[in-house]
Amino acid sequence: MNRCQACYKTFTTSFNLKRHLDSSSVCQDWLQLSDQNKQFIEEENVLNQIEIKNLKTDDLKCPYCHQQFSNAGNYNRHFDNSTICYKWKKYDILDYLQKNIFNK
Repeated sequence: MNRCQACYKTFTTSFNLKRHLDSSSVCQDWLQLSDQNKQFIEEENVLNQIEIKNLKTDDLKCPYCHQQFSNAGNYNRHFDNSTICYKWKKYDILDYLQKNIFNK
């Protein structure tokens, strides 16, 4: 099976998988992370539900894939449906915790 190890999308041919990886900087960046960071993000459920409150429509843009959303519900649903953006969001929280909590 030709499956992207970052976003878990499957492709019918290895050529299509390569084309996906060549065009998806989000997946490319994810694959460059250390295995330790990936393991933490895969195993920990840091972001079960994050409520987005008081956001303006202009703020509802995924910082990872840059998709724009019309409301907070669609923005939150995006992280349920987009495996790779969800992983990056978890990575950012891990990075914040390491820099601001664990290293004090």
